[in-house]
Formats: sequence, C-alpha cells, structure tokens
Amino acid sequence: MMYGMSLLFGQKERREIGNRTRRAMEEAIKQGKYPAKTPMGYNKTEDKKLEINIMEAEVIKDIFELYSKGNNASQVAKIMKDNNIFNIIKISNSNNFNVSLIDYGASIYNIYLDNKLLTVCPKDISYLLFPGSPYGKTIGRIAGRIENAQIDIDGTIYQLEQSKFSKDCLHCGSSNFANKQFDYTVKCFDDKIVVIFHYLSLEKEAILPGDIDVNVIYTITKDNKIKIEYKAFSSKNTYLNITNHAYYNLSGDFVSGAENQYLQINATKMMECDEDLNPQKVISCDNHFNFKEEKLIKENLFTREVIFRKNRGFDDAYILDNDKNNFAASIYSPISNIRMNMYTNYPGLVFYSGSYAPFMELIEPVSNKFLYDAICLEAQFIPNGYKIFEKNYMYLKKNEEYNYYIELEFLKEGI
Repeated sequence: MMYGMSLLFGQKERREIGNRTRRAMEEAIKQGKYPAKTPMGYNKTEDKKLEINIMEAEVIKDIFELYSKGNNASQVAKIMKDNNIFNIIKISNSNNFNVSLIDYGASIYNIYLDNKLLTVCPKDISYLLFPGSPYGKTIGRIAGRIENAQIDIDGTIYQLEQSKFSKDCLHCGSSNFANKQFDYTVKCFDDKIVVIFHYLSLEKEAILPGDIDVNVIYTITKDNKIKIEYKAFSSKNTYLNITNHAYYNLSGDFVSGAENQYLQINATKMMECDEDLNPQKVISCDNHFNFKEEKLIKENLFTREVIFRKNRGFDDAYILDNDKNNFAASIYSPISNIRMNMYTNYPGLVFYSGSYAPFMELIEPVSNKFLYDAICLEAQFIPNGYKIFEKNYMYLKKNEEYNYYIELEFLKEGI
C-alpha cells in the first residue's frame, strides 16, 4: 500500500515538474527567447534570442532544395559532401540585391539585381580550380603583365613564371592569389555584412621577397554597394598590386552582348603598349580609346583601330584623373536600366573587353553566345608601372600597410 502511494505521488511530482518547465518555456517564447538548444541555422544572443546564422542558413536552404527534388537523406549528405570544394557566402538585402562570394581566390562568384545575373562565372563551380579561370577572383601579388617575366626589386632580379602565350608573366602565374584558399570570417551589422578573407602568401611560393599577410574585405550594404578593401603587410620590401577580375554584363541574364553597354572611364591619359600588351609610355586618350564621356562600347570597339589589334579589342591601362569622390568608371545597360559606378583610390584602371575569356562552359544562359560576353574593369596600379613612373610606384616597404579599395555601386535608373 505504501509503495503504491509513493508511486502515485512520484508520478504526480513528475507531471508537475513537467508542467512548470513547459510553462517556463512558453513564457520565455512569449518574450522572444529560445529556451532550448540552438537549432542549426541560428545563433543565440546573450539574452537567449535567435538570430539567423547566414552561413548555416544557406546550407539548410541547399538541403531542403535537394530534398524537394526527390533526394533521400543519404543522397543529400553525399551531394553536400561531394560539392564541398568551396565555401559559398550568399548575401542579400531588401532591394533584391544578391551577392555570392567564395573563399577560393577570395572571389565574387555572382551578382544579381532584381533576379538578373550581372556577372559571368562558370556553370560548374569546380572550373574555378582551373588556373586560367579568373572570374571574379582576387588577383595578386602583382596584377597584370610583368615584362619578360623579370622584375628588379632593390637591385635583385627575380625570374618569374612565364605565360603560356608570351614571354611575360601574367598575374604572377600559378602563385596568383586567384588560386589560393582563403580563410574567412563573417560579421553582420544592421546596415551591412562584412566578409573578411585572409591569406598568408609565403615568399617561397611567390618567388618574390617577403611573406605577405593579406586581408580582402568585402562590405555589402543595404544600398546595393560592394566595397572591396585590400589590406596587407610584408615582412620585406616588395612590390604589390592587387585587384579583382570580375566580368560584367549589366543587360541582365546576358540577353545582349557586352558591346551594347555604355562605358565611361574617368581618364584623359592612358598607356601605349608594345605588341605583347606591356605598357611603355603615357599618351593621350584619343579617338576610339577615349571614354571620358559616356559612350556606347561598340562605337569604339568595332573600328579598324581596335578590332584588328592582336587582342581583338580592348586590353588597355588608363591613368585615372583626380576626382574628389574617387570616381573611376561607370557601366550602363539601356536594356535593364542598371548602372554600375566604380570608385577607387588606385591610380589606374585596366579595361578588358573580354575577347580572350577562357573557353569553358559559362553559366547559363551565356554559354559563349556572344563574342564579347562581358567586360572587366580592373582598378589597380598601372602594370609595368614600376619601370615607367617613380621608383616607389606600387612599392611596399617592410611592415608598412598596403591599403587600397574598389567600391561598386549598383543603381536602377528610370524607375
């Protein structure tokens, strides 16, 4: 009898404890708190409220998408494992502006505005492992061509890797930052998201003096801006010239060739190049190379002076004019009414019309259907500039900070 009563009281106590716990949890939920273990896709703040974990949320979206297509749990797990070559950071704002970044090459994978694709990238993301695939990647240590693949730094000649297509070195060859896996962190604020990519470039891998500790910092804002900051330190005196190699076509989903965009470059001076496209001397931006005022690209491109060049188009370095807002260039598509303004504290800009884009399967619906799918605007120091300008041009002293930026502003006009 006593055993039966004890069991009855024990069951009643357990029920009461359960009820009290449930009431406490319900009260916490009413206050916006989450009293249980933090679910995947969220972070728990100090006051026990949930906030979205951007990285994990994208993984969960991918899992649900794969499951909705008929994959079972084990198939989803295998696909996720097999595709874990890169980490993709997807960022969006309330203006339907979407940016995807990748840790391999500290890259811009794609940019969308109003669900319209504005940049070129391989359809198969694994193609980014191909050294000749520069799409959206960070280029360095030294962007551009190094004449004869030799560079003199403080009296020492460094022999670099030659390009497959010339005797020069292009973008530092296989040691290019574009071919490196960066570490990264993500920081979220009310009005922006900041992604910090980090890489330590060792002297022995680059065949150039100094270990370079570099941060590539992307800031994506609520007003459709992407700011890319390059901050670095070197353990020795060296040369450094870092840029981004994104290809832009603002028509939206590539419904038109890049030559049908309008282009403005804030420059009255440019570089005259030798037959291998190495800049040699400063000249005026005359005739078909002048984009000081906004102009339809094909008006200059489809001319005898440009189209019959060795590179079948533009691959030219412009010396940017001084501007209080650091305005460098602008692209505008009358088809989508989308404009991209570029600002930078770099002294130069390379305009590449993209006629030698690597022959790989591009993201649909492009698939190389135009001769000029997209164009590059690469803000940087003038390639070969250390031979043409003052000695300290793109020269980074030991333990001094390298601090340059490129800012992209995307606007919808006529709305």
